[in-house]
Amino acid sequence: MKETFATSNTSVVQQGFTSLNLAASSDAANSFFALFTQLKKPLLDNEATKKVVELGKVVNGAGSWMDEVFDIQNSVFNQNKNIIANMSSNHKGAWGEITTDAYLTEKGFQPLHLRKTALTDGWGETGIDGIFKKDGQYYIIEAKYTGHSTLNTTIDGKQLSNTWIEGSSRLENAVDGLIAADIIDKGYRKIWTKVAPD
Repeated sequence: MKETFATSNTSVVQQGFTSLNLAASSDAANSFFALFTQLKKPLLDNEATKKVVELGKVVNGAGSWMDEVFDIQNSVFNQNKNIIANMSSNHKGAWGEITTDAYLTEKGFQPLHLRKTALTDGWGETGIDGIFKKDGQYYIIEAKYTGHSTLNTTIDGKQLSNTWIEGSSRLENAVDGLIAADIIDKGYRKIWTKVAPD
């Protein structure tokens, strides 16, 4: 491990290796560590652990993304689908993102972002809702609750425009630096999802 990492972060990286059954000296683990070092912002240990596992899946190209996070998201969808219409706009926004994540994951799309698992996650955030990969193609996702929201115009342009996606470090805040660079290099498709309880 590199000495520039705090002890807690080194421990988190090792947890990631262990959860993926990687030896710390393996080529995959070295690539995995290189990806982890590209993170641009400090993370709490539990957030970092989730991010490490996600990055490990990218390195190893795991075939199925229906993991524990998917199970939680699917549960949040089912528990709230009959009451979400009467909840706040923040709840609806988070529910739309969680539902979109679960749907795309089930369809074989690889989630690259840190996924939400509760209706109180991400309130007030203005970044990219989701970044997925399937069959070598990257997808940028903006999820909206049906009839509740439209694509907003920001100082970087309208949501899902190229200037918005690539502006204000949105890609780098959603995924690690190496993946963000690869997305810019290879290009991406955009998906605007509208989610309803039914």
